[in-house]
Amino acid sequence: HVLLYSLGPLLREMLMTLDLARIAGNEADRQAADRLQRKLLHNDDRTGILQVLTTLVREYKFHLHPRSHAVHLAEILHVVLATLDRLTKQGSFQVAKEVKKRKKPVVKAKQANDDAK
Repeated sequence: HVLLYSLGPLLREMLMTLDLARIAGNEADRQAADRLQRKLLHNDDRTGILQVLTTLVREYKFHLHPRSHAVHLAEILHVVLATLDRLTKQGSFQVAKEVKKRKKPVVKAKQANDDAK
């Protein structure tokens, strides 16, 4: 857990630097920052940036963790959500809802009727 909490300031700096490069950099910087932001957000694994943020937010305890950690989480969420908003408005990035596979219910009454015949 110590590693996750030290991740906050580093992740915040990385995301803000990418955002600044995308806004104020030259054309090559903008393309590189945009590509990196897409790759960070488009990780389908359970270890992607959204999953890490979800874990950090869920495990935050206001009586145990410093306020600075909450501030870092809020800043990270702001940058990530702004990036997601920008990419989805462009239409080049779609977020799909994960569909859980459902088991088909077993119909016992029909089986009993078939067995009786």
